[in-house]
Order: sequence, then C-alpha cells, then structure tokens
Amino acid sequence: MPTSTAPSTSFSTVAGRRNATRKEVGLVRDLVRDGAGVVATEGGVVFVAGALPGERVRFSVGGKLRGVQRGRLLEVLDPSPDRVDPPCSLVPRCGGCPLMILSPEAQREHKAQVASRATRMRTEVARVGGDGSDRAYRRRARLAFAADAEGGPTSTSGPKPEPRRRTRRGAKPGPKRAGRALGYRERQGSKVIDVEACPVLIAELDTALGHMRSTLLPRLAGRGEIQLAMGAGAPVAWIRAEAPQSADVYDSMAGLVGEGALAGAVLGVDGATPARWGDPREHNVSQNGEPVIGAPFGFSQANGDVNRALVAQVVEWAAPAGMRVVELYSGHGNLSVELARGAMSLLCVEESPEAAAACRENIDGRGLEARVLAMDAADGAGRHRGPADVVVLDPPRTGARDAISAIVALAPARIVYVSCDPPTLSRDLGMLREEGYQVARSAAFDMFPHTAHVEVVVQLTRDLGEKKR
Repeated sequence: MPTSTAPSTSFSTVAGRRNATRKEVGLVRDLVRDGAGVVATEGGVVFVAGALPGERVRFSVGGKLRGVQRGRLLEVLDPSPDRVDPPCSLVPRCGGCPLMILSPEAQREHKAQVASRATRMRTEVARVGGDGSDRAYRRRARLAFAADAEGGPTSTSGPKPEPRRRTRRGAKPGPKRAGRALGYRERQGSKVIDVEACPVLIAELDTALGHMRSTLLPRLAGRGEIQLAMGAGAPVAWIRAEAPQSADVYDSMAGLVGEGALAGAVLGVDGATPARWGDPREHNVSQNGEPVIGAPFGFSQANGDVNRALVAQVVEWAAPAGMRVVELYSGHGNLSVELARGAMSLLCVEESPEAAAACRENIDGRGLEARVLAMDAADGAGRHRGPADVVVLDPPRTGARDAISAIVALAPARIVYVSCDPPTLSRDLGMLREEGYQVARSAAFDMFPHTAHVEVVVQLTRDLGEKKR
C-alpha cells in the first residue's frame, strides 16, 4: 500500500501557467538509473532526487520530466543510516554525482543488487583501488556551457570566490558571470550549474576546466557542450556549439594548443566543418602502459583503473588464446588490443567509421592481427567465415537485441557480454537463454562512483540441451 499521508495541494506559477503541486510524505523503496529515490503514492510512483532507500521523506509532486513523475525533496524525516555528508557543496543542485550522499559501501551494495537482478545470480562489485579511489578518477568529462541569460547559472550566490583550488568541500561554484555558465546540468532540469573545480576529475582535467573558464567561456556565444579527455601528454577539448562563434574563440583555442595547455582541440558549430588544432585524439592507458587511441567525440571508459580491471576480466573469461574470436561493438579497440594477443583469429565489428579506423590503428600499431569491419553488429557478425569459438560484445545502452540472432548463428562455446545498462542486459540474457545459453559467471564494476551507473560483465556458456522449443 502507498505510505503517504493525505496530500495537500498548493499552486506555483511556471512559465506563465498555474500548475498544481501536491505535498506528500512517503517511504523510499529503491533508486532509479539517475539516482533518484522511488516513492509510491496514491497518485502513482514519484521519483525524488536526493532521497535514499529506507528513508521517510516529505516532497512536493510537480510535473513530469521525460515522461516520469518527479518530486522535489522538501525534508528527510527519517534519514538512512547510510546517508553521509557529501564532500562537495554543489551536490544538492548539480546532477553530476547524485549518490555522493550515500556511503561508498552502500553505493557498492546497491549496484551489486542492480547487477544481481539483471543476471539472476549474486553479482559482486569488484574492488579496484583503495580509500580515495572515488575521488579524482574521471579521465573524461562532458560539460555544458550557456552564454546567454536564459541558460545562465542557477546559483552562484555565496561568499566572494577565493583563489581557485580544490577544498575539503570539493567542487566550487564559479564566480558570477552575467548569463554565462560552464559545468554540469542541474539534477532536475536543463540549466547549467556553474562549476569552477570538480573533485572527481583527475588533476589534469580540473586544470583544463580552469583554462576553459578563464580563456574560452568569456568569449563563447550561445549554448553547447565541452568534452574534456586526456590526449598525448596533455588534455584535449572537443567543443560542440549551437551558434556561430567569433574569431576570438578560434584564436583562443589555437593559443591553448600552441602553449601546450591542450594537446589538441576540435570546435564544431552546427552546420559547419569542424576546426581542428594539434592532435585532438584521446589517449588511454592499456594493460601494459601503451596508449589506446580514440577518435574525438567517440566513446571510451572514463575511469582508467576500473577500465583496466574490466578488460582483464573480459580477457580471462573469453580465454582467446588459439580461438576464433568475434568482437561486436568494438569501439576504438579497448578490448580488441588484448583479445588479439594469442587469438587464432579476431574479427572486430564497429558501426562508427571513425572508431573502426582507430581500432585498426591501435591493433596495427602493436604488430597484432585482426580484421576490422565498419558496419552494423549483426551484418558484421554475418561476415565471419564459419563458426566462432568466442563472441565478445560491449554494446551501447540500447543493448544487442538486433544482434542476438547473428550471435547465436555463430554457435560460440562462450559469450562474454559487457553491459552499461542492466535492464537491457536482462532482456538480452533472456533471449540468449532461449537459445540454450546460461550465465556461468558475472561481475560488476563501479566505473562511476557517486552515480547509479554500473558496468556488468557476464560469461555465458552453451548448453544446447537447454534450448527452448
């Protein structure tokens, strides 16, 4: 039964409309993908940001966001014993680290439960790193900028900004800049929270954020995003802008690359050919210390230490030595460069031409052999000559539903599935079970501490006698 009291109703004016809001009290049952708490009310399920499982909270129920009823936390009546004081003063507003209010151990247990539901077996979160590994871990950041009045900072009030530095309280709000902000999106909306420093970024990217704020933000026009990553010896910046930019912006980017603050940069304006400076490719560190190069705006894992642990797990369970291996959704070769070592043959399939080209470069640069196809996963799997011994796949959040039939047609003895989305993983595992495959082992990886995101690796083995008719 719903655990809410009789609701009270008030009215607020938003964008000139009179919208009813209910105030209720309820018990938080679970967390959803974006870290919001799930509360059942007489009017339906409400997602409340900042509420933790087991807590009784008072909240207001407003409109829907992306089709989901959202609530705003007003008061925590019975706090969870796992609630902690977050080491960042922006947490109540910033959407970057929604679970920083939950203890690290409780975060791990929540993610283990999410992974276990998806795999139908107890799935533990691998322990990577020691104390402090949940700080300064991100080698990539996607930031939003707003250089107009409507998209400006939601809050930059407070004491006069001190010299830029990381403090005990973590991220620092930026100084007031009329109509200008650079940072992360707010928790329940599209406005930009102005961020001067971020405690989960590695030091090099935190410094690059400072360069973006001091050199670029005053000159930018309109809205867009800035992605920061590590390049060859220094950060790289990839910028997408909705509006045309002035010559000052282009000169500033050239200057940052020329002075060595950035290894390279790309600036793309809607409808125009992107401008490039230096070497804007991403460089990640592989198992043996060699760089794995990625194309600008491409996908890669943001947590270097956890990524290396994940790759090692995939290779162990794939056991590619002497095997015919097919890798789907190979990206720029994060897994490929390790699977290629010792495999009798390796076919890598990646839909993005830019990522496929980077995959070829990473494999060729190591003197390894593999066939790389730039095409859809299902079509690419069909290009494999004969059966495969092992299939490895690392699909996007939408999963691999369209490729399951092609995977089964290869008749692999083992499948190693890397998932960034437990719900689609659960769906795809169900499809593979129908074809006679069973989950043999599973492990979870906390790639993004302080968020609800969890990576899951599953090894499946074939049992044709179990195929359902």
